[in-house]
Amino acid sequence: MEIPAVSLIIAVYNVKEYLERCMNSLLNQTLKNIEFILVDDGSADGSGTLCDGYAKADSRITVIHKKNAGLGMARNTGLQHARGKYVGFIDSDDYVLPEMFETLYRAAEEEQADLVLSGARIVGGSYFEESEKTEEKYCFQTREIFLGQEGMAKLALGMAGSLPGEREDTRYGFSVWKNLYRREIIEKEGLAFVSERVIISEDIIFNLDFIAHVSCAAGIPGAYYCYCRNGESLSKRFRPDRWQQNKNLVAELRRRLDGMGLGEESTLYLARRMQAYGRLAVVQEILHGSKKDKVLEILSDPELKEALRIVPVFRLPMQQALFAFAMKYKMVGMLYVFVRLRKGERKR
Repeated sequence: MEIPAVSLIIAVYNVKEYLERCMNSLLNQTLKNIEFILVDDGSADGSGTLCDGYAKADSRITVIHKKNAGLGMARNTGLQHARGKYVGFIDSDDYVLPEMFETLYRAAEEEQADLVLSGARIVGGSYFEESEKTEEKYCFQTREIFLGQEGMAKLALGMAGSLPGEREDTRYGFSVWKNLYRREIIEKEGLAFVSERVIISEDIIFNLDFIAHVSCAAGIPGAYYCYCRNGESLSKRFRPDRWQQNKNLVAELRRRLDGMGLGEESTLYLARRMQAYGRLAVVQEILHGSKKDKVLEILSDPELKEALRIVPVFRLPMQQALFAFAMKYKMVGMLYVFVRLRKGERKR
């Protein structure tokens, strides 16, 4: 039996509304030597039955039904069944452009890379709006090759965060779904996803663990993955414990970067990330209708205060700079004005 060039692991949980769009985009890939592993994570809306229908129609598709345990555990189940030279991960409420995996696979083969990274298209509203607007986010303007210890250090820091003068809060993004991974490394090193129920962002942890074993990585221009920011997505859903969960994540990133010998070098990158999480927590609390005391509690957190002390606020992009300044000096009323003004602007 021919070894697939790429194994795509698609975690499925109650996505009946979106699954056809996702699968159509995958089955229309220009790269044909792909196996598709659909992991039904205990869906209760009929998504599992749809998965079985796809498997009957295309021999490249395997379906695994399991008890619900979350996204990370579903991906781990898929990894146990993957046979491809490379592995990619898809969230089943998203979709991809037809040339995505041929483009990533060719780059991996040309550079003999263990990891290929690309950009993404963000489809849908921000925290302030619901729309079908699409924003392309290129992580690389030209092909960039990362080699050896120095290259992996640069890559790890740029996934964990960014420097104050950069536009985005992370230089290369931290999601796994826009990348391609050499499966041999995952299998040899016993790598797996942690549960997002334990650490809120399992992707960045997996990426850092993978990078620790990489000899060559390639970043390529283009945005092929369409991340759909619907109202029920994890990134937009209000969680009362989100701020604490994000603090826990930064602590875990710090521990891993320390283990890579990047402790001192990572300080400013992680401070930028911490203030970004503070901004997110404040925005969500305000939009959720929380009292000002809750916002003030976040602003008084010693870890956020330290991050805002470290980051040169006015080197941030303008809107972020103004928001960070108001957070730093606990101008709670001004923060409410910023959020409400932006919410009003987006409605017009």
